[in-house]
Amino acid sequence: MVSGTTLSPFERLPHVVLDIICGYLDDESDHRPDLCAFSLTSHRCCAAAKTRRFNQLVLVVPNLDDLGAILADLRAVLGHGERYALVHRLKVGGVLLDGDQRDQSEQNHAEDDDNLQLTERNFDSPPFCHIAQPCRWMPLSSRRGPGIHDDDWLPLAAFLRELPALKDLVWNGRVPRSVLDALHDAKRPCRLHVLGFRLPSLVYDRETPRAISPDDFALVTSPALYSIRAPLCRYDVHGALDYSPEVVFLMMQGLAPNLANVWLETEVLGAGLSLNQSVALGRPAWRGFFLDGPTDEETKLTGGTGSLRNVLCQYNAEPSIFNAQSMANLRRLQLDWSEERILALANLVTAGSLPRLDMLSLMCIHSSTGPHQAAINQILRYTKPLRYLCLTGHVTRETMEIVTRHHGASLRTLSLLPYAAGYYVTPPGAYDVRDLFAFSRDAVELMADRCPHLEEVYVEIQRTRGDPREVAIYRALGKLTRLERVFLRLRCSLPTNDDMQSPRELVTYESLKEIFSNHAMDAALARAIYDVVSPPAGHGPGRRRLNYLRIEPEFVTEVHIFDTLFYDAMHCLGRQWVCQPTKDQNDQSSNNIVVRELQAWETRVAREECLEADWPFPRQHINNYEAMFQDLWPGDGPPWDCWTSLPLQTGDEVSE
Repeated sequence: MVSGTTLSPFERLPHVVLDIICGYLDDESDHRPDLCAFSLTSHRCCAAAKTRRFNQLVLVVPNLDDLGAILADLRAVLGHGERYALVHRLKVGGVLLDGDQRDQSEQNHAEDDDNLQLTERNFDSPPFCHIAQPCRWMPLSSRRGPGIHDDDWLPLAAFLRELPALKDLVWNGRVPRSVLDALHDAKRPCRLHVLGFRLPSLVYDRETPRAISPDDFALVTSPALYSIRAPLCRYDVHGALDYSPEVVFLMMQGLAPNLANVWLETEVLGAGLSLNQSVALGRPAWRGFFLDGPTDEETKLTGGTGSLRNVLCQYNAEPSIFNAQSMANLRRLQLDWSEERILALANLVTAGSLPRLDMLSLMCIHSSTGPHQAAINQILRYTKPLRYLCLTGHVTRETMEIVTRHHGASLRTLSLLPYAAGYYVTPPGAYDVRDLFAFSRDAVELMADRCPHLEEVYVEIQRTRGDPREVAIYRALGKLTRLERVFLRLRCSLPTNDDMQSPRELVTYESLKEIFSNHAMDAALARAIYDVVSPPAGHGPGRRRLNYLRIEPEFVTEVHIFDTLFYDAMHCLGRQWVCQPTKDQNDQSSNNIVVRELQAWETRVAREECLEADWPFPRQHINNYEAMFQDLWPGDGPPWDCWTSLPLQTGDEVSE
């Protein structure tokens, strides 16, 4: 007698074990491909994954006229009550942006790589709710044109009230009052994460100032508001005044009582006659929420203790945002360079007002003078030992000495992207370029000695045709015994100006050939670099096999005379790669290394531009890149396909 459906040994595992497997597969991203694939394996796997599959939902609303039908379909999927209680997170947005409708496999690879970026990690919320992820959705709008009309969103507000266990709502665009009220009426607290945070009532012509609208005021004081990503500017594209920045700063100081995550971006408006005229007239001081200046009630609203946990500031914010009371619980700070903000931060740190900070990013350090460089050193000297540190720009040797001595024992992630000497020139007398830090074998070996627990590093080094000096840096990285992930930016550049030649004289047919050959990065070279950083024989006691290496070539120049075809040719050569070992049966890294290309779609576009271009120049002309490729890599077929990278010179050791 033939029995019915026979379960495999895997399917006969206890439900609790299958649920644990689902937990490992669930990356809590929007798509969760591994969990979805697991649920399609069989009915039993589908049942085991049900709780997690309905744990978070993405609701795409391309057109509000379809909202009723979309919600009806969703209710049909959720059934009669059982699955409603499974929904803990909901994301609502418009249609996908055009840039995300490319080859999905490449998109997945690019998103997979983002796990190395500071802006993508360590928020106090699951990845599904991260405001720092690239925004892939069009802002929500109304069927009645620009703005938000509350009646349009009443069906969604009613649906939210049917979700008894909702913990997080991610919203892209202006939040309707009906939706906000639904969150306030919930039986349990629900956190609101807003992408594209805006306050339209605070944008007006200078001749007709107005008070903040009740809906906007309810939003900025909402106890549900937990995260915002705010593109800020002091004007709009038509020249109207925008006082949203002032209110966002008040929100950070306690106006929004539970606001924890803030990302401030600078909104680039371009140029226009009305905008230029408005900027020339100046911007009057803000007159307060109700046009009668700060009231006692408003002052009380901003007097609470700060709830901020993560602040990413890529906006020209006033130094006053550094308030000891509002930042007492701050864990993570990313700050774009400003001399005033750096001095304010130094005073705050010296006073011991950031006791919980363990992740710090100081970006684009430039145009610095001695006192401001001293302020950076003061910040690093007085912060408690950090777990994560990122410095980009002009980094001095003295700064690195402080970093390795004061923070070395605690650091798990270190990102150092120093500017090349001679680029982004600082004012005369700022400091000697010989005092600037640059990666060398000795510098990396010092890191290995003083930073024994480093698991992840981002480094930028000068590419020198794979010579022994360059190889020595790769070998030194291998001495970081706990290292698991490396982001390696290889800088290629023209010679810096020695004041004897004008920068344009440095650009010759032969110098560009040298740049091309130095910049070329193929899969074979990427694998060779991986093997030097993490050799197969290097599995000694305490040594972890490097499980992620990303290589990104970069061309840096102060000579801005190159045409777009030059950069297309460079893009054909300077490809980005990721090297990762596969896992063996014991889930350990094996010696089988997978090398895959990132941004291959953009590389193909650059190659097509070179193939379709006309090359009417004489053979030795500095714009005849095709001839340069043919000189460097002779062969049959298009020169854009015949190139190879320079091999690493691994034979000789160097002393420094």
